[in-house]
Amino acid sequence: MKAIAGIGNPARFYEHLRHLGLNFSSTSFEDHHAFTAADFAQLECDVLLMTEKDAVKCKPFAQAHHWVLPIEAKIDGDLMQLVLKKLQNRTY
Repeated sequence: MKAIAGIGNPARFYEHLRHLGLNFSSTSFEDHHAFTAADFAQLECDVLLMTEKDAVKCKPFAQAHHWVLPIEAKIDGDLMQLVLKKLQNRTY
């Protein structure tokens, strides 16, 4: 199993996979990497895991063994209230 990431903090993605109990090797690309089929030519693996962000860029050459791990962002209630309060008090 191999995990790839072309995101700003790939270590966070890899740590999440480890937390799920997955054993994998990893390959990181620059944030916003424009993936091509050639990027995957030397990645020999039975399963290739990637983020949803990267999967969108890989759709034209996706294969059955390319899997996507959906990630859901959650904003703490207190932080959301602070942001909303700041926006409401803003003058334009």
